[in-house]
Amino acid sequence: MVAQSLDGGVDDLQVTVLPRLIPDPFYPPGDGADVFGLTRRLHLEERPRLVCFGDHKDGAALSIVLESVPPLLASGGELVFWDAAGLRDRLAPVIKHLRLTEHVVFAPPLEIAELAALFLGADAMILMENQPANASLALTWAMASGNPIVAVHSPENEAVLGPAALWVYDANPDVLQAAIQEVLSKESLREELAQRQAAITSAWRFSTACSLWEKALPA
Repeated sequence: MVAQSLDGGVDDLQVTVLPRLIPDPFYPPGDGADVFGLTRRLHLEERPRLVCFGDHKDGAALSIVLESVPPLLASGGELVFWDAAGLRDRLAPVIKHLRLTEHVVFAPPLEIAELAALFLGADAMILMENQPANASLALTWAMASGNPIVAVHSPENEAVLGPAALWVYDANPDVLQAAIQEVLSKESLREELAQRQAAITSAWRFSTACSLWEKALPA
């Protein structure tokens, strides 16, 4: 048995494909999401709010993200590194040099209700690494939010996100900046990506999809 992939590569295998499972608070309007708790814990208050995924070990990917965001946050906004409390000291000199000290938030591990609030409150989400294992589950949950995900293209990333992301094929700061600006400013693009996400994730809601796993798993 495997959880559903979006790369189409398991069609010919003798396996049972089951839906991924997404906790209900990640779906709009976010019933059960702890918006107040998240805002208080991370002191979030500015827009646009950009959330960055990854294990944050890829220095080149980090550089691309950090170099792309200063123009986007020039008038205010926040870049939140998810699950990255240990990253602060390593990036402090770079962030200071880029004058992003007041705009970067290093989020600790979050409870499900807080994580749902983070994804639902994001203006855009970014993945510039080649799908770190620790991010695949969170990316699936983020897809339910309906908010745009900008991701560097790779077979692994596509297997997780499928048509639900705006793909970046040339990983450099200028291209990433343009892609983020596009999803922030073009309402039609945001709506299209949200519709793609909903079409994929509607069958993955935990309250309904869990029964399929219960039937498939041996007693």
